[in-house]
Amino acid sequence: MLINYLKNAIRIILKRKTISVINILGLAVGIAACLLILHYAAFELSYDQFHKNLDNIYRFRGGDRADIAAAAGQALTEEFPEVLDYVRLLRAGSWGIYSYKDRYFREAKTFSTSNSLFRIFSFKLLQGDRETVLTEPNSVVLTESTAKKYFGDEDPMGKVLRYNGRADYKVVGIMEDVPKNSHLKFDLLASIETLRLRYGDDTDNSWTIWGFYTYIQVESGTDPVALEHKVQEFSKRKQKEVNRPESFWEIYHVMPLKDIHLYSSYVSEAEENGSGTAIKFLLIIAFLIIIIAWCNYINLSTARSLERAKEVGVRKVVGASRRQLIRQFLFESFVLNILGAGLAVLIMELALSVFSQFSGTPAMFILLEDIRFWIGFLAVFVFGVFLSGLYPAFILSSFQPVSAIKGNTGPASRGVILRKGLVVFQFMVSAALIAGTLTVYKQISHMINSDLGMDIEQTLVLQRPNVIIDKSREEFEARTETFKKELEKISGVGKISRSMYVPGDDVFMINEGQKADESIDATIDIYEIQMDDNFIEMYDLKLLAGRNFSREFSTDSSGIILNDTARKLLGWESPESAINQKFIYQTKNPFTVVGVVADYHQESLKQNFEPLVFLYRPSNNGHYSVKIKTDNPMGIIAAVKELWDKFYPGNPCDYFFLDDHYNRQYGSDWQFLKMFGLFSLLAIFVACLGLLGLSLFNTVQRTKEIGIRKVLGASLSNIIFMLTKDFFKLIILANLIALPLFYFYLNKWLGKYPFRIGIGWWFFTAPLVLIAGITLLVISYHSLKAATSNPVEALRYE
Repeated sequence: MLINYLKNAIRIILKRKTISVINILGLAVGIAACLLILHYAAFELSYDQFHKNLDNIYRFRGGDRADIAAAAGQALTEEFPEVLDYVRLLRAGSWGIYSYKDRYFREAKTFSTSNSLFRIFSFKLLQGDRETVLTEPNSVVLTESTAKKYFGDEDPMGKVLRYNGRADYKVVGIMEDVPKNSHLKFDLLASIETLRLRYGDDTDNSWTIWGFYTYIQVESGTDPVALEHKVQEFSKRKQKEVNRPESFWEIYHVMPLKDIHLYSSYVSEAEENGSGTAIKFLLIIAFLIIIIAWCNYINLSTARSLERAKEVGVRKVVGASRRQLIRQFLFESFVLNILGAGLAVLIMELALSVFSQFSGTPAMFILLEDIRFWIGFLAVFVFGVFLSGLYPAFILSSFQPVSAIKGNTGPASRGVILRKGLVVFQFMVSAALIAGTLTVYKQISHMINSDLGMDIEQTLVLQRPNVIIDKSREEFEARTETFKKELEKISGVGKISRSMYVPGDDVFMINEGQKADESIDATIDIYEIQMDDNFIEMYDLKLLAGRNFSREFSTDSSGIILNDTARKLLGWESPESAINQKFIYQTKNPFTVVGVVADYHQESLKQNFEPLVFLYRPSNNGHYSVKIKTDNPMGIIAAVKELWDKFYPGNPCDYFFLDDHYNRQYGSDWQFLKMFGLFSLLAIFVACLGLLGLSLFNTVQRTKEIGIRKVLGASLSNIIFMLTKDFFKLIILANLIALPLFYFYLNKWLGKYPFRIGIGWWFFTAPLVLIAGITLLVISYHSLKAATSNPVEALRYE
């Protein structure tokens, strides 16, 4: 019986090749898209899953920051018996230069930490003792690739790396490279004991020095909600003890390690994290794509009911029962789905390497060895076979034999309402996806193209020299001044500035400040940028009141410039009223406000304006910002490198263009847009395949009507309008249903951006116009062919 069903299914597939190809291709693209989305989602969800203590590891954070005060880890561990261990990581504030013999590199991914890192986390240590590494000052653990970079084939254990040309660090451990799916990424770990030697007790006891990523391991079965409540109460009590104003408290929280990558987007994250919302959106798209593919099958199968009526009648006359017919049509659905699934696997295998580069995921299907996935996939596949095949099977098997043989299959509307409903659903999905893609694109474009309040174009940034060969501060300052003068002589070089931070940097230097003669309640956290007197002019910051720093004023070393957000938080009514006021900052010796600049976006438009204070430090060992002409950038860079090597030997000439550096902050948003846009296009493509098939049947069924209308004088445009008007009615209905619903969800998504676009008329008109245009293109071939055919041939059509 099954052999007979199989032969019949193959015969039907080959008889209607066009429709069969549309069905199989639609299913294949839908299933392949689903598999790729699941591959991406599984990778994103796998972050930090390799840690064996995953369920018992949490991260402390304070307020809206991902880091926390230096003293918090130890104090909280001592306070709560359920906390078994803790580890702190402090990101290197200045990317150090490490060297071995003639090899030297700037290490950007470096943390200071303790050996408890290897007790809590499951990073694999290949060489060294997990219990003793990083317990001694001036010791480091390297990843395999970092060790290879410095030592080649030499055994790195016990070797010494020179740090910034002035300190030696002994290699005490080699670990596997950090897995790609870790929210903590580093190439080198330095002992936190070195910081204790340098900064004393503040490394462990300060409640005002922040920047420490602090993780705890708790006992199994610990209630995270109860722990969160106790941590909050403890943090309030501690901040009261250190005499911080209540309005200024940073309440501490605990966050499960497994949630950090997808659900943590706070200030000063160790890495730019992913988005749980993006994953949910993509999984919804995956579900919708496969549903659309199955809808195509249902639509095309029910549309062909008249064509297969005589076949059903003959089978019933020769003794086939309705149950046998249902099994036959379900088997046809199974065969088509199997062919589609097979082609989908082939498409996925061919596309996976390209998709991996596109999405940043592994090149091997991540769920290949997960039995739970295959069980779920098989269950969904079987469900889909029945979902897509059951209704057409019942429709086709319900025909009465005599009537079916005569071509009378019942009411003309049989299945029409369902088909129109499914088409409306496909148009609804298409409209929603187009609206979503446009909204995401416009929001990202808005952030990138908005006025930043400064000029970052044509700016080359040279990273600071860390290896200092000068014997005194004066010698170093003289060297930097000479270097700047030589830079200015290079053709194409314009203004030059030095600063500890450039736009796009996450400012880690944060202190407390207040107006002089005010109570402690007036204290604010304020972010510090040290700069020279060219910074404001070079970046074209707007002075609202006062003046810029100047070498002509010897008192400017005790002067400050505030941004407008800081001015408002401090309580001065206007920029002018803040000038010459006293500001207590860092020490009890007051600074004088000499200027107020308009707010600019030091960080991306995903963050609100932060209070900034600018200190005049012309000799700061910071980055060089260089305005250049764009007609010969590589020639300018070559000249800069030659000059750099002459003035700063032992320092790699690392540079970046500031607009690229700034826009990297939108990396996760661009990734979301690429993924959302790609799979939205695939969903629309699958929907178009169904429209193509339906338009073919619609045209064929109305062949005689078209011939009669042409004989009676109908024009080409009349015929095309007749064949397309029903589709356009469905398009309008779908947009009227989908877009108001989707408007709510997109508004909610946009709500996370402090600087967001408004959703205007384009949101409702663009999807409608695009879908109408796509539909017209898809169905125009059959419509034009029918409208231009010979009416005599149409009247002869059976």
